[in-house]
Amino acid sequence: MEGSCTVRPLAQEEIPLVINYFLMSDKSYLKSLGTDVDKLPSSEEWQAFMLAEFKKPLREKKYFCLGWFYNGDLIGHSCIDSIEFGDRARAHLHIWKPEVRHKNLGKTFFLLSLKYFF
Repeated sequence: MEGSCTVRPLAQEEIPLVINYFLMSDKSYLKSLGTDVDKLPSSEEWQAFMLAEFKKPLREKKYFCLGWFYNGDLIGHSCIDSIEFGDRARAHLHIWKPEVRHKNLGKTFFLLSLKYFF
């Protein structure tokens, strides 16, 4: 798929887009990703958590989120959680728009994300 892929840290005003992706996505799709939809926090709880993490200094974060842009449009995100700074974290990759999935963009976005994660 031709186009421009860019990655940058998620802006504070973009936090609701990550939350909406999970809360508005088809439950069977989320289950196929391994998400336990019954354990998702409320929008308010999630917003409070992400905002608190957003404001923390880098070395204190337990959660960090990047926005994925395709041809200038925000189409997904990657985040790491369970961060042990300088040692390990768990990565999660999400393309929000179904029409952009299965186009071999995930690998490109993940490789671009690594420079932020390391």
